[in-house]
Amino acid sequence: MALIAASAGTGAWKDIGLPLIIAFFGAAIAAFWPWIQALQRGRKFQRIIRRELEEIGPYPESPVTDKPWWEHAARRFIHEELFQRHSIPQNRDFLLSLNPTVVYQVSQLWIALEKRDGHQWLYFLGEVSRNRRIGSPELRSAHSKWKAIIEAQPPELLGTMGVPTAFRQEAVLARVPQLFDRRFDAYARLLPLTDFGPEDQPKELSPAGRRDIAYRLTAWFYEQGAGLLLSGRALAQFQRVRRMLANEDASAAEIRDELSRLRTDLKIDLGVRQAQERNVAMAWPEEERW
Repeated sequence: MALIAASAGTGAWKDIGLPLIIAFFGAAIAAFWPWIQALQRGRKFQRIIRRELEEIGPYPESPVTDKPWWEHAARRFIHEELFQRHSIPQNRDFLLSLNPTVVYQVSQLWIALEKRDGHQWLYFLGEVSRNRRIGSPELRSAHSKWKAIIEAQPPELLGTMGVPTAFRQEAVLARVPQLFDRRFDAYARLLPLTDFGPEDQPKELSPAGRRDIAYRLTAWFYEQGAGLLLSGRALAQFQRVRRMLANEDASAAEIRDELSRLRTDLKIDLGVRQAQERNVAMAWPEEERW
């Protein structure tokens, strides 16, 4: 009888208990499966962030005179786009699946670049380089290189310049056509004054000839408000040209090189050349960059 009772109990377990356990584990897996998938995606994306940040080093790696620090950030990355403010709403659930510290540090890093805040950029770059999930020896090396770039910058280029508001962006777009037309006319009048001969045979002018060019540059600056159209970078180069012309020890080649840099800045103002193409001999046509 005892054997029959045991057999009946085993049969009941197989008929009722085992299916219940299987159903329970199946329901648990079904309930947690989206969470497990999100966790796996988050870990994979953190590996992508780690891989991309290994290439965040500045270019060029050494400080360049009059080159703002943010122009050394020449590379762009997949994860950077997801952390942009306009991308957060559609990627909110995915970002929430990542480690909170990773999200905070990486988002603040790209916000610092957007705001042109050099101090915050260097600080959060150091933070992510020490983060055990996305940090790496390559990233710590990049942080050291960026430290050299930031330390060589003038103080006025390190403080935040603010994130452009929608109003400021619309205002800029509204005046772009008029500004381009005015700049084109003014820069066209300036262009002949920047001709100082070919690179292998620059003009050799007397001190009086150099003073004449400097005087004509000054006259152009105040004529019809032309000087008001120069960007800050172009204005700084314009002033360097005038100082070079006044320097009796300056060689013809040095003057020619400064005038060439001025022409490059004028092209950047007009959008003919991008700032990153400053040292490129011939910039690619805009329609071929897409």
